[in-house]
Amino acid sequence: MRRLYFLAPAAVAAVTLAGCAILPQSPPPLPSLSPVSVVPSAAPTASTSPAPSVAAVTVTDGFSDQEHAAMRIRARTCEEFTVGSGFMLDEHTVVTNRHVVEDAQTITLTTYDGEQYEGTASVMADFADLALVTVDEPLEFAAPIATTEPAPDDELDVVGYPLGGPLETRTGPFIKRVPDTIGEGRDDVDLIKVQAEHGNSGSAVYDDAGKVVGVLYATDKKGESFAVTLESLSAFLSDTSLQLPNDADCQ
Repeated sequence: MRRLYFLAPAAVAAVTLAGCAILPQSPPPLPSLSPVSVVPSAAPTASTSPAPSVAAVTVTDGFSDQEHAAMRIRARTCEEFTVGSGFMLDEHTVVTNRHVVEDAQTITLTTYDGEQYEGTASVMADFADLALVTVDEPLEFAAPIATTEPAPDDELDVVGYPLGGPLETRTGPFIKRVPDTIGEGRDDVDLIKVQAEHGNSGSAVYDDAGKVVGVLYATDKKGESFAVTLESLSAFLSDTSLQLPNDADCQ
């Protein structure tokens, strides 16, 4: 039987606590922010969002547009510190996985070049492993969302922070859509032939046009990973009734 693993929270420390009187030790300092791999791509079509798209800001620094939009996420719950990934959706919103930020008391987000933001609010989905984090300070980039699902054998890029470390882009083919057998979601998910690690949860999955077609959330440790589909992501983003409060309860 295939064993499946969530890619995050990638808990740095986990203890059983009574309420929030004691917190685990804080994670170590952030590692070097130099990219492990850089995959240049054509500038994606500008988003219809009022926020800037990744194509609207010209930055020549060796990072791709998709890497500019990637965020490292550290969340503190009542019991642990967790590490995951996310991506900028618009000027004040970051997309990630529900299990990265669920029950978080504090959420800290860091860009590819070390700029830090504090999450001021967050909402979650119950039908898929998705969440949105709000920041007050404006974000410089925004990843465009695709309108077409990937087809079998399409090469996809996964952009995130494996093991909470340096930003990395990994590439692999889309295989097929499969039932979600490990999460609490009701929707099917995408199966991708790409190796992922703890900390990759919430990584954007991009097509060859540089548009988001999914959100990575799990792996089977055999070189295959799982992503929330574009269909589920689009539904979550377009319907506020599906965006549920994320309230930390430390009772």
